[in-house]
Amino acid sequence: IGFIFQDYALFPHMTVEQNIAYGLVGLKKQEKKQRIQQSLKLVELLDLQYRYPHELSGGQQQRIAVARALAPKPKLLLMDEPFSNIDGQVKRRMMADLRNILKSHNISCIFVTHAKEEAFAFADKTAVMIKGRIEQLDIPAKVFNNPVNLTVAEFMEAGNLASIRHSQQVLDKVHHQWPRNSDHKGYWLFKPQYLSLNPSLQNTGITLMNSSYTGRNYQHEVAIQMNKNDDSSIINWKAETENPLDISIGTNLALEYLAQPHWLKN
Repeated sequence: IGFIFQDYALFPHMTVEQNIAYGLVGLKKQEKKQRIQQSLKLVELLDLQYRYPHELSGGQQQRIAVARALAPKPKLLLMDEPFSNIDGQVKRRMMADLRNILKSHNISCIFVTHAKEEAFAFADKTAVMIKGRIEQLDIPAKVFNNPVNLTVAEFMEAGNLASIRHSQQVLDKVHHQWPRNSDHKGYWLFKPQYLSLNPSLQNTGITLMNSSYTGRNYQHEVAIQMNKNDDSSIINWKAETENPLDISIGTNLALEYLAQPHWLKN
């Protein structure tokens, strides 16, 4: 079993070569040297074998930690948030490179992270664990789009939630015909990308609060007042659009949901 620590745990008094050699116990000198070279070649750092960890960048240190973990040729690799100290483009490339290495060498991996974006991009299957219990295990798209319960939906920030108490009011406001599930306790999940926003001349109790561009799409914050004279009945939803809205902040909206809401057990 190989292990990659969150802080990489490279030995500061050892060179890159010595760090990788640390786990190669019982091998002959020539075989050990060959294994080190193979590992460094995998992570594309052959020219750094005589450097010390403090002479490397964060991304290079992580690659050396990967090389050290893979040198003994493990059947299973354990990783504890190995990408948390790396930013942006370097992180995305490292994740893709490591995934390709593991796939090409048929090495299974258990990867622990608090960042769902990392889990979705890296894993074939994602397990959501809450308080030591696995709530859902499935391919990333199913975990995000079809959470099995409220706990997973909230953890994944999967979309807008409406309790059974508000369900009929919400369904009326988004002009969606759906049978009221009064026999069960639970929530409806509405995905932001399927909410259609249009200005309304009527006082709908739905107001556009904010709009921002994320680099991929436009995100909008919408306030929905369930009861006309009760400010405490306001719930806040998010909507996503590919194009900017020609709607001013504070405008009354008419909402329409263009898909089927997902039912969640409480």
